[in-house]
Amino acid sequence: MPNQRSIPVHEETATRLKAFKRMNLLDQKTYDEAVNDLLDQYGFPSHDEIDDFYRQLGGGQR
Repeated sequence: MPNQRSIPVHEETATRLKAFKRMNLLDQKTYDEAVNDLLDQYGFPSHDEIDDFYRQLGGGQR
């Protein structure tokens, strides 16, 4: 039976993920801030941009 904690990635990637996990990033910022930082780095639209997009599609109705 496979380890339920295993991640289906290459060994090098798993090593990087383990090191990242040990950095205790939540001591520096909240989980929400960390996730939003990653989304910003990726260039994903903000909540307001997504909301504006759907308002335009719906004619401003909610």
